[in-house]
Amino acid sequence: MFWKRLMPDQVLEYIAGMSSPEPSVLAEIRQWTVQNTANPEMLSGHPYCNLLYILCKIKKPGTALELGTFTAYSTVAIARALPEHSRLISIEKNEDLKKQIETHIKKAGVSSKVLVFWGEALELIKQLPYEYDFVFIDIGKHQYKEVLELLIPRLKRDALIVIDNTLWEGKVHDPSLRAHDQTAQTVHEFNQWLRNHEKFFSLLLPFRDGVTLAIFNP
Repeated sequence: MFWKRLMPDQVLEYIAGMSSPEPSVLAEIRQWTVQNTANPEMLSGHPYCNLLYILCKIKKPGTALELGTFTAYSTVAIARALPEHSRLISIEKNEDLKKQIETHIKKAGVSSKVLVFWGEALELIKQLPYEYDFVFIDIGKHQYKEVLELLIPRLKRDALIVIDNTLWEGKVHDPSLRAHDQTAQTVHEFNQWLRNHEKFFSLLLPFRDGVTLAIFNP
């Protein structure tokens, strides 16, 4: 994995070891994901979800949005950090995971905070009546720009946006690598678009596969 080339394994292990421990319910979700899915690397993982938890604790969102539930690892991490009467809207298109997602959310004790909607994010965003002050985006990279454009009228002022995979396997910075990877080219173009967007103030962090933080300033 790209981020493992950035740092020696010992450093990555030290980062995980010196971060607050992974809650047992998240460890169970991670283990299930590794054992039962074809692409377990899609799971955001322990240090990443510590970051999501901290950002949610700081932001204290009323309504959060997650695009890409997968096996509900990040869903649970976000929901655990939400204030008591806040809610997380999570969108997932793979209904084959429905039973396990529901099981994980229930086992984590966050069912009262989470609403999962099934289908394509681009369609559901248009239909759902919510406004958001925290958004985590981890879906098909070709959808990033269109998703954010759709979300603009649904974002509260100073909404915090967290976007995954914005370094895409370490290829986005190199034109010769992008030339052979359409996803890398798409992510690069999205990064440029977001960086120049007058309504967002953003920072791309070299964390795992790249994570961008952006504040909505209309």
